[in-house]
Amino acid sequence: MASPQEEKAHLVKALLLAKESSGKTFSQIAEEIGVTNVFLAQLFHRQAPLPDSLAKPLLNAVPQLGTNNLLESMKPIPMRSCDPSTLQDPTIYRELRITQRNCRSQRKTVSPLFDTTVIYNVTKNETMKIG
Repeated sequence: MASPQEEKAHLVKALLLAKESSGKTFSQIAEEIGVTNVFLAQLFHRQAPLPDSLAKPLLNAVPQLGTNNLLESMKPIPMRSCDPSTLQDPTIYRELRITQRNCRSQRKTVSPLFDTTVIYNVTKNETMKIG
C-alpha cells in the first residue's frame, strides 16, 4: 500500500502529464482560465484545491484532465507537505534567506493588517514541523 505522500506524488505526475499533453505552459493556461500562473501551478502540484467555478474552464484548456477522474481529484483540500530537499533549490533557498534577513520588517508590516495571534503562538515556543 502506498503512503499518502507516494499517492500525492503519483497524482501530481499524472496531472503534470495531462498539462504537458496540452502543449501549453502554466502561464498560457492561467491566462486562458483567468488565474495567476503560480495559483495554476499550485493546483497541478496539489498545493491548492480546485474551485468548482474553475473546473469547466480548466477542462476546456487541458482536456486530458477529463481522463482517470483527474479533474475531480484536484477539488479536495490537498494534504500539505514539503519535501525537505525543496529547501535546497537555489531559488527557494534565496527566498528563504531573504525572508530570514527581513523578517522583522515583514512582521511589523503584516501584523497590523491581519490577526497573526496564531502565528505568534506557534513561533513563540514551538517549532513547526514540515511534512
